[in-house]
Amino acid sequence: MDAIDEIRKLVLDEQFEITVHARERMAERGVSTQDLICLIINGEIIEDYPDDFPYPSSLILGYILGYAFHVMAAKGRNLVKIVTVYRADEEKWLNHRTRKT
Repeated sequence: MDAIDEIRKLVLDEQFEITVHARERMAERGVSTQDLICLIINGEIIEDYPDDFPYPSSLILGYILGYAFHVMAAKGRNLVKIVTVYRADEEKWLNHRTRKT
C-alpha cells in the first residue's frame, strides 16, 4: 500500500487530527471538514517529506469546487495530522503540481 492509500484509509477510518493552525486556515478559506476529507480521498501526493519530525509528511493536491488546494498531512503509525490547508498560489506553482523555481 502506498502513502496516499495509507493516508486515505486512516482518514476514512476517522483516524485523523486537524491542528489548530489547519482549522484556522480552513475557516479563513471556507473549507469544511467534509471538503477536506473529499480532497484527500480524491487527491494525489505531489511532494514527500520523509524526514519531517515527528512524522513523515506529504503535500497533497486536491480540488474543492474546481479550485486547487494543497494539504500538508503528516502520517504517524495510526493517525494522520493535518498540518495546514491552503489554496495553490499560481504565482508559486506550475499547474498546481510543480513549484516554480
